[in-house]
Formats: sequence, C-alpha cells, structure tokens
Amino acid sequence: PSGGAGDVKLIPTGSEENTPRHGGIAGHHTRHRKHIVFNKKQFEERLTLEEAMMQQIPRCCLFILQFVLLLVMLWMSYPSSSVLPIHQALREALEVDGSMPEEITTIEGLKAYLQGLAENWRDFSP
Repeated sequence: PSGGAGDVKLIPTGSEENTPRHGGIAGHHTRHRKHIVFNKKQFEERLTLEEAMMQQIPRCCLFILQFVLLLVMLWMSYPSSSVLPIHQALREALEVDGSMPEEITTIEGLKAYLQGLAENWRDFSP
C-alpha cells in the first residue's frame, strides 16, 4: 500500500520529469506512466529477513544431515542382535519380561500387577 508515512515516491530514470533534454542515456528514451513507490520500513524488514535466512540455511543443512545420519544408523542397527546389559538389568529389576504373568485372571489381579509395576518404576524415576 502506498501513501504511508515511510513511503517515498521515486520517479523512474526514463520518465518525462527526469529525462535529460538530449534523450536519456545513449539516446534511449522510455516513458513510464506509473511512479515507483518505495516503502522504507518494508524494505528494512525484507533485508532483515533475508539476512536471518542466510544464517539459517547452514543450520538447516546441518539438521538435515544429522537427521539422515540418524535414520541410517537406525536402519543399520535394527533389530538388535543382542540386549545390552543395562536393558537386562532394568528388565530384572522391574520384573518386566515382555509377557503378562499367568496368575493374572481378573481385573483386580491386573490392577495389583500394574500397581506393583508402578511402584517398581517409581524407584527408577528421577
């Protein structure tokens, strides 16, 4: 939008108001009907944005590289052929082996099992 407080009306170099009497540069003469409106505030915002984007492009490239390397690492190591000792220690301490105990046959038994599991996990929570 033109007409704001920071707007400056520029007259193009080939227009009638600003053309030298000898016909312009090297005899080339063009006539513009519209004036160019320069909004200083929008121009400063645009320059600031472009400067910030130039600083972000290397960071975006680095992020993409790290993400691709993470995906490659996961692809290469999945599924794991062995369980690390820390995982085995947690399974034993929390009494979790990936299967439900056979003694759970009712909702009350399930609640008691989950309560005991929650108490075991509380010991490992920070």
